[in-house]
Amino acid sequence: MTQNIASIWVYLAQTPLLWLTATLAVYLLAHEIYRRMRFNPLFNPVLIAVALLVALLLATGTPYQRYFDGAQFVHFLLGPATVSLAIPLYGAYGTPRR
Repeated sequence: MTQNIASIWVYLAQTPLLWLTATLAVYLLAHEIYRRMRFNPLFNPVLIAVALLVALLLATGTPYQRYFDGAQFVHFLLGPATVSLAIPLYGAYGTPRR
């Protein structure tokens, strides 16, 4: 089992998938913290995930560009997700009432 984990780590460390995997894992960890704190807004999972990722990048000495190369898939999906949320909100609240 340990050999399997080591071989997966070697593969991920050589590809941009490492940082995509790290981003998703850190977010899941942050969401679990948020859940255990009974959804207290002070434990916002996005804020916690960003702080943990910054600490991880600083601890490993990884430049942001290398991180972004691996996590750009998440960045790519944020645009359509934002628009998908903005359209119904604009329809509900964006039109002025007379």
